[in-house]
Amino acid sequence: MWYEATVKIALLGGLGVLCAFAGVSACEPSAKEKAADSGSRDASLTSGPKTDEQRPSGCKRSGAIDTLESDATCVVESPDPDDVDTALKGVTVALEADTDHTVPGGVVTLRAIVSHKSRGPHPVYFEVEEGPKSHMDALGRMEPGGPDSGIVRWLKFDLKTLNMYERPVDFLKATKSIATERRIFRVMVPPRTKLVRTLQWFAMWFPPEPKPDPDASVHIEYKPVPLKLPEGKYTVRVNVPLFRAELAQRVAEVQLRVAN
Repeated sequence: MWYEATVKIALLGGLGVLCAFAGVSACEPSAKEKAADSGSRDASLTSGPKTDEQRPSGCKRSGAIDTLESDATCVVESPDPDDVDTALKGVTVALEADTDHTVPGGVVTLRAIVSHKSRGPHPVYFEVEEGPKSHMDALGRMEPGGPDSGIVRWLKFDLKTLNMYERPVDFLKATKSIATERRIFRVMVPPRTKLVRTLQWFAMWFPPEPKPDPDASVHIEYKPVPLKLPEGKYTVRVNVPLFRAELAQRVAEVQLRVAN
């Protein structure tokens, strides 16, 4: 036994000396051998269908965005940044109106549309608020709900109205948002379909809140009352809560005219 071991060590030592004279590359495995070895060790990672753990989660949906808010299967805990950024390249947003004009104080139905250019199913990522249910005020702004409104998930679509000088017409300070948790939705949108949020725009504006009188003996709580917008042309802008998207990609707008 000791003789066989001595012969093996001598042969290995001789081979090492030969490699030293011939160069390291002469003793390295060939490219074919490397490929075969790599394939045998990493076959489970490089080939075959992905398991449920490896496949991105989420839900498959099209049509009304409102139905997503109650679907817990849309939530993904740790979205892949590369998958999110790749998905954003094919997503577009638009804002459409049923009519391009209304009377002062009138209402126009709007549709915020999220679509994609892919010929197959395409993922869309949304940033979602989770907390007390919000409601919409007379200008279409999302306002936080009360403590008894229930904990729900909701997508916040901010509406803003600008006058002909590109200045906001709402002079009332927005209510401070309540503390909410952030969730991420991953929605697989089938080909040739869209996600739509229906909104209402009111041709109204809020004057600024008057400054409190420090000398007043009685504090009077100010209740904001919206006023009718004067005649003119306005830009209505919506901010869609696309996750990781730049502002330019999240915003869409439409031109409306207010006249009697």
